[in-house]
Amino acid sequence: MSYKRKNNETVEQIETSVEYNNFLIEMLRYTASLQFPRSIEALKNLSTTLQHYRDDHLAYLLLLYGSAYLYKQSFSLPGSAILNLLCGALFGTWIGFPLCCLLTAIGASLCYLLVSNFARNLVVQCCHKKILVLQKKVEAGRDNLFFVLLFMRMVPMSPNSLITITCPLLNVPKKIFFFSILFGMAPYTFISVQTGSFLSQLNSFDDLFSYRTLLTLGLIATVAGCTGLIVARVRRRFAPTVM
Repeated sequence: MSYKRKNNETVEQIETSVEYNNFLIEMLRYTASLQFPRSIEALKNLSTTLQHYRDDHLAYLLLLYGSAYLYKQSFSLPGSAILNLLCGALFGTWIGFPLCCLLTAIGASLCYLLVSNFARNLVVQCCHKKILVLQKKVEAGRDNLFFVLLFMRMVPMSPNSLITITCPLLNVPKKIFFFSILFGMAPYTFISVQTGSFLSQLNSFDDLFSYRTLLTLGLIATVAGCTGLIVARVRRRFAPTVM
């Protein structure tokens, strides 16, 4: 009996080792090429592959996913919607949503630090005119900066990458920057992660950017903007007058 038990344990260890090696090979294949899915079919195939290893290698999968997400956000690269969909398919809405929100804020903060310390001149050369436009908006709402940035993040199809790389040049405090993107991107992130939870039913990425989705995001942005205006008026009304 003990001999059979040892054989069974050995077989299980070998099977686990083989599965783990296959998992590493699959992960290295995707990470080495750095080819993110560009079509809905490629995303579905990747999701199916990763789901196969999710239960046994959850920690490694989270590490891989988090690294890919931070890589995109740190360099302000497009494609967060695809990763949000993938997160919803892998982890579900209630785990994927806070995970993506946190990774978005951390990655954008890393981008903020990179631009602030190493790429100021490059950003000014490439985006000089756009920086001036954003600077006027930021300075006009400097007293209520959090709600200004919150509204800018929530507006559908807003240039979030541009906002991220220009904030260090506009003297936006790091704390306000972090929380404005954490909460400002939350509605869009929730919708995309929730959509990813039924990824198999999607036919194209256009299903994510429907008129209903854009209308919902627009209404949320309007509420945030109105809240900012109300807060600004209350502050002015109750601000102490200087004699």
